[in-house]
Amino acid sequence: MFATFNAPADFTFSTFNAPVDFDGTVFNDSANFAGSTFNYSGDLNGPDTFKQIITSDEKTCDLFRKFYKNEARYDDADNIYYDYQKFAQDNNDLSLFLLSDFLSWITCGYGVRLSHTIGCIVGILVVFSFLYWGASRFYRLLDASEKKSKVSRLEPILISIRAFTTLGSADWYSKNYLFRILVAVEGLLGWIMLGIFMATLTNLLMRS
Repeated sequence: MFATFNAPADFTFSTFNAPVDFDGTVFNDSANFAGSTFNYSGDLNGPDTFKQIITSDEKTCDLFRKFYKNEARYDDADNIYYDYQKFAQDNNDLSLFLLSDFLSWITCGYGVRLSHTIGCIVGILVVFSFLYWGASRFYRLLDASEKKSKVSRLEPILISIRAFTTLGSADWYSKNYLFRILVAVEGLLGWIMLGIFMATLTNLLMRS
């Protein structure tokens, strides 16, 4: 109790056969509990502050998360879960699971990082804006006679936003099939990312 660790604390493969009390403990660096066993899991008292708690198994991760959720410290609980998933991803040798973990990390931070989702959405909009700008034969419908002209510099951004949100627009079109494919792909990504955004937001709002 009331200890301060200014360097990484290594508890790997430790066995705790009595109640664990980190009340007042401060970890200014990482605390590694990978492979540790808590035989009195119901009596865990977590540290007051920590930079990173590393766990390599789901049971230990859930043990710390449960304590911090009971204390209404939801950000700390989310940080432990995020670090656990990232640690598992970095040490996963199976390519299929590695791809799945990577997609989960980059799109929503394993369901606890809304900033990842927002970053992905902004990234998709920017990338597709450049793709639209670089594609050939962009046209904008000017009037009922279907006269056409090249789009302005702002148009690719507007097209990207409309395609992503699947709102569409009646004032632009292109005979370029590559352009149409890009719009369809971005619309599909838009549905997926907006769904992930709502799921992640709901998870964060309902965690209490």
